[in-house]
Amino acid sequence: MIFINKQLNICIMKKVVLSISAMLFVGAISYAQPNMSSVDQTGLTQVATVTQQGFNQQSKVTQKNESNTATVDQGVLPASTFSSNGNMADILQNGKLNTAFISQNNWVNSAVQNQQGNENMATIWQDEIANFPTDLALNQGHDDASQLQIGDYNSATIDQGTIGNPVPTVFASFSPVFPSAPVMPHGHNTAAQSQNGKYNLAYASQGGLNNISVQQQLSLTAPWASSTVKNESNHYQYGNGNTAISVQFGVRNLENVLQIGNGNTSTGIQTTMLSSSPGNNSLVCQQGTGHTSTVNQSN
Repeated sequence: MIFINKQLNICIMKKVVLSISAMLFVGAISYAQPNMSSVDQTGLTQVATVTQQGFNQQSKVTQKNESNTATVDQGVLPASTFSSNGNMADILQNGKLNTAFISQNNWVNSAVQNQQGNENMATIWQDEIANFPTDLALNQGHDDASQLQIGDYNSATIDQGTIGNPVPTVFASFSPVFPSAPVMPHGHNTAAQSQNGKYNLAYASQGGLNNISVQQQLSLTAPWASSTVKNESNHYQYGNGNTAISVQFGVRNLENVLQIGNGNTSTGIQTTMLSSSPGNNSLVCQQGTGHTSTVNQSN
């Protein structure tokens, strides 16, 4: 899995709030040139908020130290009726207790977040307007989301078309689960999350078809003796042709996978650091036809 880290050379500021509109309404609708926003902050308790509307917008935010918040909204908020396509957002945070949030609506968007430190939260929310445009071939997502976290007690969430990551009851002891239908159509998306550390949580939910979700969690540093040293990976996918892959390396890892639709595939690999550890847990629920599930556990 490859994550791209881009160095940002921009001005330093304490608190930044940017609002950029790339669509002007004067009688008829006319489109302005794509906007670019760059923010670089060093210090504590900083807030960077970037709002962009229109097409082909670019935003980069870099924050260092702790208790910082970075928010990038491209196309206002998920489920918005405003069209905003082909955007790119990149947030880099180095420190602890930081929060990163990227919101993109419509299709062909790209979001990348990189956090280094402990107790950080990263969220990417990619949604689109149902039935817009009327050409179904154009209205199928094509969004990319990737997140990298290095450290402990971190949380990474990607939501593509499920409006808020609805969490089904943990499969109700394998009873049939029928969560609310996501906004449709929403497909051809990719979500990738990588975490290096302990006590981390990764969560990806996708609505639509032909989606891919890949999550990798590594616990490479001692101590490994504690029975509570664990990572958790959650996949929730709705639709057809979905693929969920989890790779976990450490102690007492947990994987939950729920897939609803046709032709879904789930592959889980869990490796325990110590043969004396309590081991790993994997729970997979697939509903529909043509599903395949493979779980590989070792210690």
